[in-house]
Amino acid sequence: MSATDTTQGGRNAGRKLDMAFIGQLLSETRTRGDYDVVLDDFYNSGEPGIEVELTGNLAGKDVQNIYTGLNNAKKKQDKDGNLVRAWGPTVKVIKKNLGGKGTDKEGDTPKDEHIFLINTALIDPEALGLTASDLEDEPEIEEETT
Repeated sequence: MSATDTTQGGRNAGRKLDMAFIGQLLSETRTRGDYDVVLDDFYNSGEPGIEVELTGNLAGKDVQNIYTGLNNAKKKQDKDGNLVRAWGPTVKVIKKNLGGKGTDKEGDTPKDEHIFLINTALIDPEALGLTASDLEDEPEIEEETT
């Protein structure tokens, strides 16, 4: 742990934390609603697609956990079994590795994983040379290298 002295007075004064340690603590702490905020902000932006910034409350979190958290948030249901976000099924969460295979083999580049959100209601699949079924959620995670 990284801390500085406690020269400032006060009955409950403790050690001051540096920003690196604060970042580490926050990245290892589960905060409720992080994924909800990301999804809601994206949907309300009106953008057809974004790359999710892995900063703020998402900083330091494992990309697979972020992918799972966003998918769970878009499928979240209330106590009656209704989707909390009626528009949730229109958002496609994509995890993509833009780097190497991430193995320990010499010469291989490390994984460079990214998360993308696409609002399928705002795009024309035919204009992109796709079919409507291309926009449906798949049970498996995309792991292609480009």
